[in-house]
Amino acid sequence: LGDITECFNLRNKHKLQYPMYSVTNDRGFVPQTEQFEGRDMIGDDIKAYKIIGYGDFAYNPARINVGSIAMYKGDETCMISSLYVCFKAKNQIEKEWLIQLLKTHRLNLHYNINGEGGVRVYLFYPNFARIRVSYPSLKEQKKIAAFLNLIEKRIALQTKIIEDLKKLKSALYHFIFSTINNGFTSLGEILLLSNNVFISFATCLECSFIEDLFMLPNIILSLTMAIDTSEEDVSINKLIIKCPHIL
Repeated sequence: LGDITECFNLRNKHKLQYPMYSVTNDRGFVPQTEQFEGRDMIGDDIKAYKIIGYGDFAYNPARINVGSIAMYKGDETCMISSLYVCFKAKNQIEKEWLIQLLKTHRLNLHYNINGEGGVRVYLFYPNFARIRVSYPSLKEQKKIAAFLNLIEKRIALQTKIIEDLKKLKSALYHFIFSTINNGFTSLGEILLLSNNVFISFATCLECSFIEDLFMLPNIILSLTMAIDTSEEDVSINKLIIKCPHIL
């Protein structure tokens, strides 16, 4: 890694008030106000903080083996604690490809092997630089990075859809069970009520991917069967055919 990265320590000697960030294991660079809520992290020693710009890398030497390594993608310059190790990618290396490599399980094994200490492993740059890796051409690196980033975006989108569906299901349960009178209720009444809730909920979310909320019939069906078990022959296909407007 020492052949494709370069360590640097750009200190905030003039005590400029840059945004203060931390490096987390799950979200990368985050403002310290989010990481340490309610604490005032700015002190008289900010001249020791390190200045980071777009495309720079940093990691926590005591937590790199649990994922605390990231590339900064912010638009404005920030500063991080002097405890972090900072480095740049050299010219023959695509930054997006490098961060994908540094997050792999294989590299994490090397972090533990090359680290120092007992219960807590510390990996400072000299040992980090000794880790041996192979890398393809710059053109190939860009292709790999673009492909992996596309997958990550897709995962993020699917995660949002799942969270929206959970919110929809919760809203349906609350609205239906708090609105329906005691006793049995017809399937048609539940479908009409559920459809109105879905339209209001989707509008409230301002969801751009409403067509992906194809699981709504399943949710309505589970509600129907919970209220009126006499409809034993109800199927998802019949539900879709009878009420195509809910899709």
